[in-house]
Formats: sequence, C-alpha cells, structure tokens
Amino acid sequence: MKITKVTYQKTYSIGPYLTDRVGFEAELDGNDGVNLFPETPESALSQLKELADKWHKESNPHLYQESKPEPMYTVAGRPPIVHEPVQEINLQHDRVKILIENAESLWELHDIKKHHPVMPVPVLEFYKKRLKEFEDPTP
Repeated sequence: MKITKVTYQKTYSIGPYLTDRVGFEAELDGNDGVNLFPETPESALSQLKELADKWHKESNPHLYQESKPEPMYTVAGRPPIVHEPVQEINLQHDRVKILIENAESLWELHDIKKHHPVMPVPVLEFYKKRLKEFEDPTP
C-alpha cells in the first residue's frame, strides 16, 4: 500500500458552544530517491499539526492570553454580569409568617406552633419575636 496524501484536522474550542475546525491536506513527495530525506506520512502529519496550531494561535490570540478578556457576550461600556445567589421563595413559609403576624392572642400563636412544629430559622425567629410581644406587651 502506498500513501500519497495525508490529511490533518483539529477542532478548537473558541467559546461556549463554539468551535473552530482547522484542516490541511498534503501530498507526499514520492520516495523515488530524488529527496535526500524522503517524507514519511508521520512527519507530514506532524508538520500539518504544527501548521494548524500556529494558524489557530495567530488567528485567535485572545484565547492564548494569560488573563482572560471580558466575555464576548457583554456589551462594551456595561459592567460585567454578576450572578448573585438566588433567593428562595417558599409560599408555605410565607403563609406561616402571615398566620403568626395575624395571631391575636398567645393561644393562637401556640396553636400555629402545634400545626407547624418544624419551622425554618427565619420563620422561627419571627415566631419568637411575636411570642415576646405577647409575653411582654410593653414596647
């Protein structure tokens, strides 16, 4: 079997969900004794790989910088998007807080605690605050 052509392709990641495919094809010089160092398929592939890497680095220098530039999806002149933690909204907890707030007596408050024995910390703190209001009515 005689190999006369070699092809090299490589896919580079250039961003989120973006790729750049670079490929080269080369014909091998014949091993007819004219060249002092006949080209082998392996050496040709190595040269094509170096060529692809060099071309990609020259075409996309921003991908090879030490410090990352501003993301591509931000608009110039605007500050970058800062993702803050998502605040949990639990309607059941809000309903319990409303019941506690609307309780008109200490007995109603204790009844709420019987029906909701487990409360998250913010609701429990609200319950304790309301309980103190009933126990010590002076502001």
